[in-house]
Order: sequence, then structure tokens, then C-alpha cells
Amino acid sequence: MVSCTAIGDGLKAAFAGEDAELVIEARDIIGNQRVVGDDPFEVEIEGPSTPQISVFDRDDGTYLVTWNVEATGQYTMRILLQGLQISGSPFLPVVMPGRVVAVRCTGVGRGLTRAFAGEDAKFTIESRDINRNKTTSGMKAFSVSVRGVISPQVHMIPGDEGEFHYSYRTARAGMYFVSVLYDGVDIGGSPFKLTVDPGPTHANGCSCSGPGITGGYTGMETSFVIQARDYYGNNRTVGNDIFNIDIGGTASARMRIRDNENGTYTVAYTPEIGGDYYISVKHSGIDIQGSPFTVSSDPMPREVIYCP
Repeated sequence: MVSCTAIGDGLKAAFAGEDAELVIEARDIIGNQRVVGDDPFEVEIEGPSTPQISVFDRDDGTYLVTWNVEATGQYTMRILLQGLQISGSPFLPVVMPGRVVAVRCTGVGRGLTRAFAGEDAKFTIESRDINRNKTTSGMKAFSVSVRGVISPQVHMIPGDEGEFHYSYRTARAGMYFVSVLYDGVDIGGSPFKLTVDPGPTHANGCSCSGPGITGGYTGMETSFVIQARDYYGNNRTVGNDIFNIDIGGTASARMRIRDNENGTYTVAYTPEIGGDYYISVKHSGIDIQGSPFTVSSDPMPREVIYCP
């Protein structure tokens, strides 16, 4: 009836996933507090999610109401006795996100699992409560680290609604792990397995090796291998680079190049006549390490046969 009242924080606000409480005070028609129980109060709550509600009769004219919902938002609460709403009903409690729970927090962004050497990688950590609602309630700082071949510094910029934005940069390609802890506990998915790929091919990092850059014999094919690398010296692992190779000097030389599709390129050539040659290897118009190379082509030594 309208003379009955209710008090408590649970009439105005609650946290998702946590019990909220209020007390119903039974009164007679002129407002006197009742001192016995057994009144059939009913509590109805409508909103974004289905509530769990319990009404406990204290047998002293008061009733403890406990309610819990998973979703945040505005709710409507009606407290009724024999079909009539009590004083102040309906109430309009607001349910806010609950406290941060580490295993419910999420990480999003490519930088958690993939990056390129020498480039900024980014990702975002979202603070969430037990029901995965974004939250800022009871929030502590996340502990974030990137560990692997080296351990780069991680930078953080706070966002809105419990989001934190992180960035890092590493010069070394390889396998890493991104660890994200909240209050000493890994968030969902942590540690994340991170692959850092080499950056784009850069002439300053590329090199050549093999007999073809030290010398050879006239009329005999020789070869050398180009190793494509990025600016930081990480070996490239895919092909399709364009290297400009020029062999000149005493005479021209027949040449062919094969893309091994693993970051290496085999160059084979045959000096036409003896003498000194130069070999220029460029990428994007820039000489790679050691280029141009100077090599000598000598006549093929004759086999000496000794007769008894």
C-alpha cells in the first residue's frame, strides 16, 4: 500500500553482476511501522537484462530485498503489496559496470599478434567486469610487457570508458610474447603470441656471398647469392624484390638471376674473356653492402700430365 516505504542504495544504483540491497518498511494505513512480518510484498524489475530477486522477511515489519542483473543501463523497479505500489514506486535505478575482472578484460588490435620491424605497432586493452561490460570501476593500472629477441619499451595512452591504448616498436624480427596483467592476473588471451616480420627490403641491409664475387675462370659459369634484408639487418623471407645487377669491365658476361622465394636470389654469370670485371648490385637505385665488387676472371688452368 502507498503508506509503506523502501530505503537503501539499491533503489537508485547498482553494479552489474553484484548484489544490490534495499529494505521495505511495512506500515499501516496511517503510517505506523509494523512490527510483524508475513506481508506478501512483490518486487518487479524491468530493463536490459533479466534480474535475480530475493525478498527476505525479517519478521519485524521489514523485508530485505537483494537483486542482481548482468547488463548495465536504466531499470524500472516496482514494489507492490496486494497489487498496489508502495510510496515512491516505481523506482528508476541505474546499473553501472561492475569492478574490473582480469580474465574478462579483452585485447584488440593487430599489434597483439603481428608487427613489422621498425614500425609502430598498436593495440588496445578494454577493462571489463564479470559480465564483460566495459567498466572503469575499481580500476588499477595494467602491467604490459613485450618480450622476445629484445624487450622494447611499451607506451600507453589512456582512452575513454576503461580503454587503454598501447604502442611499441622493435628493430628485431622474430617471435615475441605480449603479457597483459591486471592485479597480477593475466587478462583473457594473455600472453599473446606475437610475430614480428622483417620490414621492407633496404639496400643498406642486403649483402652478397659466394665464389662469384671473388673471382672465376674464363668461360666457366660462377655464381653468388644476394641476401635481401630490411634496414635493420633482418633477413627477408619472401621474394619478389627487384635488384638491378650490372656486370662490366673487360667484356660483357652472360648472366641470369633466380628468385628463390625465400629472401635470397642466385645470380649466375659466365665471363667471356679473362680480365677484371666489376659487379654492381643495387636495390631502388642504391648499392647494397660491398657493391660494386671487383673480380678477376682467369684462364682455366690446364691439367698437367707427367709421363714416366
